[in-house]
Amino acid sequence: MSDSDIRIPYVIDNQTHRMADVLGALLREHAARSLDIATAYFTVLGFGLLREGLFGLGNLSLILGAEPTSGEQIGLRPDAGLVKGFIPPRTMKRSFLRKRTFGWSRT
Repeated sequence: MSDSDIRIPYVIDNQTHRMADVLGALLREHAARSLDIATAYFTVLGFGLLREGLFGLGNLSLILGAEPTSGEQIGLRPDAGLVKGFIPPRTMKRSFLRKRTFGWSRT
């Protein structure tokens, strides 16, 4: 795949689509230009793996957010049958549970 053909997956899960591969392609495409990234994760090890490409940028804006706690927050459709078993109710905020988005209710 050439840099001009780069396609960014909707969800990067490090199984089907690896973050290092996607970022590496983006960094090559944006050499000497600006790049804006919003993510919930960024580690020193990750920086080390991408160091050459990051230093080749003209400018980098990195926006760090909170770790997602639901499938919907990473772009998956809410489906009570699929998601309910993966995310324990205790990790969800009470207001989220009250909405019954995934079919849960607070008793």
